[in-house]
Amino acid sequence: MDREKEINVFIGSSTVEFETERPKLVSFIDRLDNIYRLSKGVKIKAHICENTSNEMRVGGSQKQHDDYIRNKADITVFMFGEKVGKDTVHELELAKETFLENKNRPKVFVFFKYLEKTSVPNDEIDDLKVRLRKWGYQYPKFNHLDTIKLELVLCIIDLLNEKDELDIKDGKLYFINQVIDGLDISNVYAYQNNPDLRDMKEKIKELEKELSACPKGNDKEAFKISVKLTKLREEYHELEKNILDMFLFFTKERNKSGKIDPTLAQAYAYLEQGNVDAAKNLISQKTLNSLAESIKKKRELANEILKPNEETLISNTYAMIKILAVDVKNKNRFSKIEQAYENAYETAVNRCEYDFIYDYASFLHDQNDYDKAVRIAEKLRYLYSNPDRVIPAKDQAFLLNLLGMLYRCVNKFSEAEEVYNTALEIMQNEYKVDKNFVNEANIATTCNNLAALYYNTNRLAGAEELYKEALSIYRRLAKEDS
Repeated sequence: MDREKEINVFIGSSTVEFETERPKLVSFIDRLDNIYRLSKGVKIKAHICENTSNEMRVGGSQKQHDDYIRNKADITVFMFGEKVGKDTVHELELAKETFLENKNRPKVFVFFKYLEKTSVPNDEIDDLKVRLRKWGYQYPKFNHLDTIKLELVLCIIDLLNEKDELDIKDGKLYFINQVIDGLDISNVYAYQNNPDLRDMKEKIKELEKELSACPKGNDKEAFKISVKLTKLREEYHELEKNILDMFLFFTKERNKSGKIDPTLAQAYAYLEQGNVDAAKNLISQKTLNSLAESIKKKRELANEILKPNEETLISNTYAMIKILAVDVKNKNRFSKIEQAYENAYETAVNRCEYDFIYDYASFLHDQNDYDKAVRIAEKLRYLYSNPDRVIPAKDQAFLLNLLGMLYRCVNKFSEAEEVYNTALEIMQNEYKVDKNFVNEANIATTCNNLAALYYNTNRLAGAEELYKEALSIYRRLAKEDS
């Protein structure tokens, strides 16, 4: 990630209704800015209506907000309570349109404040929710700003792809082992409502009371309670993490397209309410099994239809490559060969045409396009790892030898040494089974390549030993062949 990356957050809401909430969100974003700027070189800035100068507000503040949403905002947050402000709805619609135009920016988050049932029904709020559902937008409820703060953190984590650096414990959120102040997970609507989390918390309190009330000298009973308490705390922390991971998933899903599948949106709503069973029943395993079977049948049908065309593409591409290779008067033959390989590459991957992929990587090596060759060879190594396919040991060793040469060319010396040693081990095992000319020659080749690597990394004694071993094999094979 580039240093000094900037994430800009626009906060839209009714000016009067959320007058105290907006500055609190800005203050929280400033805390995030301090954490991320110091640890990641990332600036995080907030924009609210109060940012607009008095001079700009006269007839021009809305244009300034619109320009910010359209040209600068990475995340937009909209809060609604008992009122639907005309300007806020305009900003929400602009954010949605801009996201669709840009395909991925700005991310749009809409929150509705939880209102007691005694509140007077609001047709404008209901109408807005209907419009959001038509757009495919999810709109979580909040009864505390910490719900929005958590969503902001999850969105930023997703944008920066740094999920593994986020942790949670006892209601506190941590980033790179540093607590994020100003956010108490116990205030988040979905955490408050989770029945298992709530029950565990109560049981932990009961056990803590039992432990403190345990008479002195009764070590056996104290130890028994302590073991229970430790186990329950571990289960509590694990559930905290699982809930956090679950909501990070929903954030990622929404961030992909700005929308969320209606089933997932309803599941999220149930989870907010703590109704795990209802959410689970929405996505039944029976339905998933049926969908998987349907996809499998369609893929099998598609494969049967495409198979002849794919076979023709691979065979004709190979023919074109061989023809171009002997067309020595064609100055562009190498670029045309690469184009031919690239054109059929995805088909080769789908059909597991391993020889084609290996030849492509080898060709790129010969053309000194090492970075691309590494990607292709690594893809083939991944395909080789498929447990449902048996790859001949020699093929694996040849690929590892090629990867070793490529890694050496891009100065990845430790990776090169690892694959060379693995290749050498495979070759030696092959020779033990079948002591033929080819297997022994392959050992010599690998020794020679590994020796070259040792020489490049200034391990001259090791290089000399391997060179001598390779030379000894070559001399012996030459005598046998004469």
